[in-house]
Amino acid sequence: MNSPFLIGIGAGLVSAVLFASTMTGSALAMMLFYITALPGFLAGLGWGTTAAITAAVTGTALTAVLLAPLAGLGYFLTLGLPIAILCHLALLARPGNKTGGDSGQAAAMEWYPPGRIIAWTALMAGGVAALSVPLFGMDVETYRANLQQILDKTFLNQLPGGTPPGMSKEQMGPVIELLIRALPAASAIVWLAIMLLNMWTAA
Repeated sequence: MNSPFLIGIGAGLVSAVLFASTMTGSALAMMLFYITALPGFLAGLGWGTTAAITAAVTGTALTAVLLAPLAGLGYFLTLGLPIAILCHLALLARPGNKTGGDSGQAAAMEWYPPGRIIAWTALMAGGVAALSVPLFGMDVETYRANLQQILDKTFLNQLPGGTPPGMSKEQMGPVIELLIRALPAASAIVWLAIMLLNMWTAA
């Protein structure tokens, strides 16, 4: 039962279900999105890189079946692969200098520096944001139309009348445009925070 493969499969199944649930656009689903990475980190940090890789493969396959092959690719690039890499880095260790001189005490382990893990996570966040842009559209018009549809489904449709109180749809135009322009940078920051928080929770 403690096999890293079984743990990884279980973690991948849970993560894929959480990931697929976010497609409903409900408020609860968006809250679940923030813990989508947690099962993979629990498996990887608790049972090793093998479990993390197994979770990534399982989650990718199940997401592709439940949603679409492109969604499976998105899961792999935004969750599966980064989690496996970060778990591998976090588990890197080597014997340090012996403490106590020649007293014969065992050498303390030197773990991969946390600062470098954060730096790698930040680089991945930028890469994820850059890779996500073509998924929404290969031209400006398609990109904006798809983002507008996502905003309508996940945010505006939750509001009475489809707009915040005291604002008309015409007044929302500049706000929507600002959100669309800021979304790549904002998504990178949110992704970075989610990954680090889930990794810290799993540790």
